Amino acid sequence: MRTRYLKDNSERSLTAKKQKYRKSRGREVKGFLFEAEAAVRLGEILHSTVNLDEAAKDEVLKTGPIRCAALDVDGVHLVTSGDDKILKVWLVEGLVLLHSRELPKKPTRIQFTKDSQTLVISDKFGDTFSYPLHPVPTPTRPTSPSPLDETDEERIKRRRAAVASHENPSGGTLILGHASLMTTFVLSEDERFVISADRDEHVRVSWYPQGWNIESFCLGHEKYVTAVHIPSFAPETLISGGGDTMLKVWDWMTGKLKAEVEVWETAQKFLLAKGYKKIRGQWGKKNEDTTAGVEQGGKTRKERREKNRKGKEAHLSELGEAKDDEPEAEADGVGEGNDSNPTASQTEIIDLGEFILVIHKIQSLQLGTSQLIVFTAVGASALFITTLPSDVTSGSTQAFDFGRPVIDFTLESAGVAWVLLDGGWGEQSGIVQVVKRVRCTAEGQFQDIEGGPEAALLLSLNTICCLPATAEELKALELYSLLSSMPKNLSDEPDEETKAQAAATKRQQGRMKNKRHLMKVVEGSQVRDSEPPEDDDSERAIKRTKSIAEEVLLVDAMDES
Repeated sequence: MRTRYLKDNSERSLTAKKQKYRKSRGREVKGFLFEAEAAVRLGEILHSTVNLDEAAKDEVLKTGPIRCAALDVDGVHLVTSGDDKILKVWLVEGLVLLHSRELPKKPTRIQFTKDSQTLVISDKFGDTFSYPLHPVPTPTRPTSPSPLDETDEERIKRRRAAVASHENPSGGTLILGHASLMTTFVLSEDERFVISADRDEHVRVSWYPQGWNIESFCLGHEKYVTAVHIPSFAPETLISGGGDTMLKVWDWMTGKLKAEVEVWETAQKFLLAKGYKKIRGQWGKKNEDTTAGVEQGGKTRKERREKNRKGKEAHLSELGEAKDDEPEAEADGVGEGNDSNPTASQTEIIDLGEFILVIHKIQSLQLGTSQLIVFTAVGASALFITTLPSDVTSGSTQAFDFGRPVIDFTLESAGVAWVLLDGGWGEQSGIVQVVKRVRCTAEGQFQDIEGGPEAALLLSLNTICCLPATAEELKALELYSLLSSMPKNLSDEPDEETKAQAAATKRQQGRMKNKRHLMKVVEGSQVRDSEPPEDDDSERAIKRTKSIAEEVLLVDAMDES
């Protein structure tokens, strides 16, 4: 009895300590939020990595551009990751770096769970892992454990790691994997499902965290899918978009397509950045008309391949001495997209001169009875808005043009959109505003905002928060890299002859080949006929060639009849 009393008393004491800690932590968070609200009204900068000491600042700068970031629901922790594949967890109050971990591949999206204790991260290799907010130290064992000594959790984790496409240096738990580059994902409102999309037109609905159980597919996209969104006012609805000319609205649990929203007719008017592709190395260039080259006496494919191989070996031998003392570059393998950063001498950028639609981000809001969709496209100078269709038909898409490409935007519940623009685009004349605000109306329109209680914050974002950068530094950001990494085929349209050959049967292709060969033979014989024969053998060869040509033409005519 006394033991039970002591146990109950200790549990009460522990519970009281937890409640006391939570209250004190709550007061700290509330105090920080109050301080942040005051800073918003005054436009002051609370904390910045720019103000760090030189050593800490260099450590931050060497990581490269931040590609993904996520903030928990309480605004306490910030998570970032960049080209260095290092996952960093920051304490927002004071902007203190708590810890960092290495990711297996470059991330494409980071999302907090509702409890703010778990991170779900997708990468360019097609896998999605979950990580605890704070790293859990793994106990070291003197010997490898026997399968009989493993716990259920360790056994599940080991089996998941066995089917992962690559190793995870930070001990992440594999949720699911795609066979293609995973572009984005979203957790359902109840966090029982995860909806993922990839470059191969797939939208998959899987259980969370048991991602090996697939609930459904949302099939119908003809091009890559780069943005998915679940409206808070319609948790059973999914909105997806990418390279298709329309946004698609789904009942994601059943995979049924509910409606489509046409966006290309409006979006194409505001596209500024064109598609491009990279050809790496001199040996990577392709002959644009290889078939014609062979027909006109050019080298065969085998000869060109041998020449390319020798050129590559010679190029590598020239660079061998210079690279002997350098560390070996990391090989991330297939699926990383534009992960490598070759030098200018090794990479040639070809401007294709065509505009490509890549939906970058989709968000939604409800104003009264109006349910609105707000989205943007990569390289477009406008923010777009349309109504969420209730049936197959959809309303028109409206746009607000900023004159510069939109990099990103965030949407407040009151309908105010904060928009980040590309300040380095085009000619620079005077002060360039890189952050602007617009208000969404219930009629599906945008209104420019003048003044207001957040005008001081807007002014600070456009002045003291802007950092100087050179043209090379801006180019290294690769703000429009999705225009080159998403489309699979960026070559020009084939001509009519190529299309006809592709549609022809094998028998017709064989006939065309014979005709071309015979035309060359006949042309060669005509040239030889104009010259005096050297001997009887050459004359017999010419007659024999003519007889073969006549015979083949006769067979061809019989086949056509």
